[in-house]
Amino acid sequence: MSGDSGELGREELAWLFASLCGLYRVPFDAALLQSAHPPPLTRATLHEAARALGFRTGLVPSAGLDWQRLPLPALAFLAPGADAAAPPPSGAAGEGGREAPTARPVPILILKTDGARLLFLRFGQGSPETLPVAEV
Repeated sequence: MSGDSGELGREELAWLFASLCGLYRVPFDAALLQSAHPPPLTRATLHEAARALGFRTGLVPSAGLDWQRLPLPALAFLAPGADAAAPPPSGAAGEGGREAPTARPVPILILKTDGARLLFLRFGQGSPETLPVAEV
């Protein structure tokens, strides 16, 4: 949720905006997004693309955050390996044909919070997941 380093995958960026636009019933075209924002896809790109679609953006550090005051839905990033129970994002294959973990932060779309837990969607997963805010 903070910083501007690191690249995003094209599919991840398209998924984030397709999901966000779907929630707000905003027309979305992944091909148009990708042609307007060629690689490298950074967090700055994410802000530019969101603003172009009419969304407000900003950076909020997670340390000391009052999660119940966070405007939702919100885009966020989990540190690599923050949730070991979840499969790694699609990418390069590791030993034995298994997918190798990525060093990139994992983009998520936070849908709801009760102040103690987050309900969110993760790229590549079909159903919402929960995570205690203490683990973010």
